Amino acid sequence: MGRTGKIQQKRQARWKRSQICFIPTTLVVGLLAIAPIPIVGQTDPNSSPQTELAPENLESNTISDRLDSNSNKFEEDNSYYNIHTFEGKAGEQITIELTSSEFDPYMMLFGPEGKKIGDDNDGGNGNDAKIVVTLPTTDTYRIVVLAYKAGELGKYTLSWREAIEAEFKLAETEQLNQQVLELVNKGLYADAIPLAERALAIRQQLLGQESPDVADSLNNLAYLYQNQGRYTEAEPLYHQALQIRQRLLGNEHPDVAGSLNNLAYLYQNQGRYTEAEPLYHQALQMRQRLLGEEHPDVADSLNNLAYL
Repeated sequence: MGRTGKIQQKRQARWKRSQICFIPTTLVVGLLAIAPIPIVGQTDPNSSPQTELAPENLESNTISDRLDSNSNKFEEDNSYYNIHTFEGKAGEQITIELTSSEFDPYMMLFGPEGKKIGDDNDGGNGNDAKIVVTLPTTDTYRIVVLAYKAGELGKYTLSWREAIEAEFKLAETEQLNQQVLELVNKGLYADAIPLAERALAIRQQLLGQESPDVADSLNNLAYLYQNQGRYTEAEPLYHQALQIRQRLLGNEHPDVAGSLNNLAYLYQNQGRYTEAEPLYHQALQMRQRLLGEEHPDVADSLNNLAYL
């Protein structure tokens, strides 16, 4: 998080491609018109189980392929990619998922005339990619499959199915988080708070309390409260985020180190230096073990201790 702090977000795509040659490697067919899905009812996140985001009886279409030396290639960094196409209809609501156990998957969705509609690298489970979208027009769409890290190869599974309302609501939280980040970059913390609160409420409703995404939202909202001087509201949220991450990720994880750092920074803002210092040390030592001495987060931790 660093001494000045920042909103936590999913990894941003690193790809900067000047041009993609659309020569499809596999034809994806069989998408049907999809009727609108009823809105999921509001629930109490403390008493309701996690919403089932992909019911077992929901029909899914799947293909398996691989990135290898026969795939298309970006000459600028020697990374490989495949293109899969399908015929879509205006108004279709679909979920596209890309999974692999051999590389970190990343995909982009392009519509007519090569216009990019969306991309994702870890919106699914773990590092898997997921795009939830309403198709804007009836036309040919292209899915570009590649690895997040240049040069990685291996097998993957690409699947698509009818989207459900819960998935669109979760996709909304990503848009809200992006808006929060833009407002924070402008120093408009008060305007960002209701958006962060909504993102947290949606995730708690659909994912329950035990989710890394819920922990991220708790962290972001706490950060905004902290920057508005609302320390008593920020502290329990930071504690919740830390506890969720420890339960789900274990005590040795970069996100846990981030939570320790965040809580220490809050204590520092309040002048609670004796409470902040051991947490800063824990965060630093964990980052050194997990990330190595040259990582930017390690530099942040050293900077935090220097200013304490």
